Amino acid sequence: MATYTQNYNLEKPDLNETADIEVINNNMDIIDASLHLHTVDILKHIPYAVTTNVNNEYTANLGLTELIDGQRLQIKCNADSTGQVTLNPDGIGIKNVVKANGIPVSNWKANGIYTLAYNATTGNFISQGEGGEYGTATPDDVKMDVPFGTEDGIKIGTYTSDATATAADIIVGKIAYSMGQRLIGTNNNKRWISGTFDAGYSYDGSTQVNVYGLPFKPRLVYIYGTRTSPGTYFQYILLVDTPFLSRTGIKGFYTYMKPGTSMQSSLIASSSYNFQILSTGFTATFYATTSDTWIACDYVAFE
Repeated sequence: MATYTQNYNLEKPDLNETADIEVINNNMDIIDASLHLHTVDILKHIPYAVTTNVNNEYTANLGLTELIDGQRLQIKCNADSTGQVTLNPDGIGIKNVVKANGIPVSNWKANGIYTLAYNATTGNFISQGEGGEYGTATPDDVKMDVPFGTEDGIKIGTYTSDATATAADIIVGKIAYSMGQRLIGTNNNKRWISGTFDAGYSYDGSTQVNVYGLPFKPRLVYIYGTRTSPGTYFQYILLVDTPFLSRTGIKGFYTYMKPGTSMQSSLIASSSYNFQILSTGFTATFYATTSDTWIACDYVAFE
């Protein structure tokens, strides 16, 4: 008794049966019809061809008569592209080649084999197997000779720096970058600078003194001076850039004694305009003597 194949239902006579030409012909018709359906279903095939090009316009003879949504094809590129790529398969029409995110493809390489899928909605070929998203870095942003990925392929960094700092040049615990390297400071040295000024004096008035151009922003400023004529006079000022010890709203104190008066002391409020630490110096309004000394530091002693 005859049996039938699982997939195409072809009749298989038993070994003791006589061959029947009609059965054989029916089986051939089934096979022919199935093969034809597979052949004409172009979505199940990926045609292949080597391209020719004029600049960035590529053509390929793939044996297609039309493009339908999802049609895939493989091409071997004959020459490097220098800009946005287009493909005209079998004279059907020029189509842009883009990535899945819509960005034009512009980096085809000679002898590279590329798989494309046609998107009938946008009318473009979508390049298959592209990587993930890229940022906006350019060669100028990346350290010299370091390769990095872009939408246009691999680029080489060109960034250089004339920085010469080492960890020993940076204050301990601070972080800086030199020649693309992250450095943690190891320098325990503290910076300070001193000077004098002759601001003149008013017997019963005050003088504004300004010091600019220091190589750092002071954290602490100490001013002191004395004179003996016409009368004993002394003063000293301590000014810090952060709240003084634990006293909120206080940035220092001022002590002085004028002729004929007792010693006077007062705290300096953080909001005071008469005493200010600036980015490269300080300003102070006080009963200046004819020779005052000042010291400015980039640290405070109790740190």
